[in-house]
Amino acid sequence: MEERKRLRRRMKQLRSAMAPEERERADRQIFFHLQELEAYRSARIILSYISIGAEADTRAVIRKALAEGRTVCCPVSDTLVRGEAGIMRFYRIENPDALRPGVFGIPEPEPDSAGELRPETLRSAERQELLMLMPGLAFDPDRNRIGFGGGYYDRYLREHGPLPTAALAYAGQIVPHIPVLPHDRRPDCIITENGVIGP
Repeated sequence: MEERKRLRRRMKQLRSAMAPEERERADRQIFFHLQELEAYRSARIILSYISIGAEADTRAVIRKALAEGRTVCCPVSDTLVRGEAGIMRFYRIENPDALRPGVFGIPEPEPDSAGELRPETLRSAERQELLMLMPGLAFDPDRNRIGFGGGYYDRYLREHGPLPTAALAYAGQIVPHIPVLPHDRRPDCIITENGVIGP
């Protein structure tokens, strides 16, 4: 656990140290590689986090997917309550700029029941029609992942998976080895400015 904490701190520092023009250039390349991915081209429903701060950009991805007529759903998370694990649900959005601050300060859609991506939709959709974009702080060449520590995506995939998944990250976030915990879920691939890691 200590090694994972150190990796989180180091990756946050590394991302924050990137110059704006370097980050913008990397974001464009990540977006390019994502669009070349067969899993993206065939997906009609995109589950995407909203990038904030120094995260690899997802807003351009979301705008492009919406313009192409795809359904885009973004997460709403609750806090950890009485020691119980927090819950994440996905809701359809029409505009990535028309969101509200969530419990962690992350922009979220309004949790409207009409726009919720329900479990039965996930179960009934063909696997190739879905793609989940996963955030993360550190990854290794075997696609192991360290997130932000809440375990939201691991729990969601354990409950609703398997779903096709792709993580977006900068090349500097790839480290030689990540200590793995039993509940960790790996993305199918990691997309950096240098290309795609994984099948």
